Amino acid sequence: LLLCLLIALNTSAQDVNHFQRALDFQDINSDSAMKYGNLAYLEARQTQDVNLRIDVLVLLIKTGIKQGKFSSALRQCLAADSMAAANRLLNRQIEILMYKGLVLLNSGLHAEGLELLIEAKEQMYDNNFRTFESELDYYIGLAYYYMGDMILCRNYLMEAYHEEISTENPSNAFKSLMLMSSTFQQADSVSRYLQLASRSLENDSSNYKQVILLNNLALLYRSTGRSTLAKGTYLKALAISSEAGFYDITANLYNNFAYLLMAEDNFDSAFRVLDEALQISRNLDNIDLEASVLDSYSDCYVAVGDSSRALLTYRKSVKLKNQSREARQIERSQLLSVVFETGKKEQEITRQNNQLQRVYLYLAMALLLLLVATFLFLFFRQQSSVRKVRLTNLDQEKKLEVAHAMIKGQDSERKRLAMNLHDGIAPKVGALKLLVDHFFNNRDGYEKVSGSIADIDVNIREMSHQMLPSQLESRGLAVALEQFIRSLQQDHNLPIRFYTTLNHRLGGQYESHLFFIVYELLNNAIKHAHAKEIKVQLLEDEDTISCSVEDDGAGFDPEVDFEGIGLKNIYQRVNYLDGEISIDSGPGQGTAILIEIHKRK
Repeated sequence: LLLCLLIALNTSAQDVNHFQRALDFQDINSDSAMKYGNLAYLEARQTQDVNLRIDVLVLLIKTGIKQGKFSSALRQCLAADSMAAANRLLNRQIEILMYKGLVLLNSGLHAEGLELLIEAKEQMYDNNFRTFESELDYYIGLAYYYMGDMILCRNYLMEAYHEEISTENPSNAFKSLMLMSSTFQQADSVSRYLQLASRSLENDSSNYKQVILLNNLALLYRSTGRSTLAKGTYLKALAISSEAGFYDITANLYNNFAYLLMAEDNFDSAFRVLDEALQISRNLDNIDLEASVLDSYSDCYVAVGDSSRALLTYRKSVKLKNQSREARQIERSQLLSVVFETGKKEQEITRQNNQLQRVYLYLAMALLLLLVATFLFLFFRQQSSVRKVRLTNLDQEKKLEVAHAMIKGQDSERKRLAMNLHDGIAPKVGALKLLVDHFFNNRDGYEKVSGSIADIDVNIREMSHQMLPSQLESRGLAVALEQFIRSLQQDHNLPIRFYTTLNHRLGGQYESHLFFIVYELLNNAIKHAHAKEIKVQLLEDEDTISCSVEDDGAGFDPEVDFEGIGLKNIYQRVNYLDGEISIDSGPGQGTAILIEIHKRK
């Protein structure tokens, strides 16, 4: 039994290594690689290992490029670059610059991507970083390949090749040799580099690389008329690819194999392999691959003289290509939006740095003149538009003012009551206890009366502290919440778990509002829901502050009980902070409330 337990624990520990699982799926299944990569990043964020976080982000960037999610990949580049800059990891910054260029390159922005790759190479030489030099040279060669400059492409690929074969793992040269073979039209040149690629894999057991090599060899054999050799190569590649689970490559192999069968007038077999390719492409939900297979169907129908089916499949292919083109246009627009936002941020940083070098008085005068001139220009040119916007803003400002006045009034009243309790009633209760101690010390029931007065004094002071916690102003939100939750645990003998990533002070408007939001939610969970366990989380990232309160209490219907449990005040505070609130609850199902506040720039 003990042995089984140890084996189970070891297996569980291995399963938790999501980063390694994502690496294992990188060449097999992009969706699985992305899934485990995201889980690995959540785990990495809980550690202090910045390099691990960047490694996981690099994996997500590569997977996003493979999936065509370029805007998401670029955002991950920006996040990784921000981490590297904050921790002064210059080598990682240069590496992320390389991947920024790769994202733009694969999205179709070839010139812009090449510019970033060249900049990364210059920075690498300037700072004497050579750890990823061969990879960078390969990407630059790939950029020139996309741009049609085969001479420069080959120059950079040869540099990458010589750098890779000098390492202890010469199989790294494989991708450079494969791309090099694609830059030639002559069969002899293509064959020479494919043979070199084959030699580079002599000590490499990677099925993925073997399948890629076999596919290109089969295409070479087919183009040079060696159909028997091509067929054997296709069958070998299909066997390896199917067994390894390389589904997208398997579908492409079937598609290419179909043309070889068509050339032999073996149309029945061609249709069968195309059926396999079509089924795989639909299982993968890969519309580009499905469109390519349908094109092959159309060619096959033309070859057998079935023009109506050929036209039908061709139209289906065109429809799928249009869908793919629209999806790429949307992704391209999102990417350009991210690029534009990044450019604006960089321009703003540059402008601020330049301003610091100027004389402050001169700068103030210049800015004042610029603002006046800009205001006058916009006023006279867009007067009608400004009036409409002003009316809309005025309406919104009035709503915010009303909400702010209500919240401010409530907080002022809370503060007044807390001061009255602390400075008015509490001292009087203390004085009353002194009188009782003096005049009734030796009488019956003295201890009971004196104890009750002492309990009342403690309760008044605790109530005053909860309504106006001194720690909130002196030490901040996280400490105040922790102290408040500890007092609730003691008063109600209730387990309340509190977790926060907040380690610094927020602005006053955030701290006071968030404290009283949590205050209200915890009181609701204890008094109304009669919860037996409560979980509170306060998290912060670059753009948002998230607060969640979960309990296992009675639950409620948010639509019916909106005002009955004090949610109206919480909504007012959240709206004032320009935040969002979501409630997941039902009678007898407990309650989970999530509040997200977007930081104001």
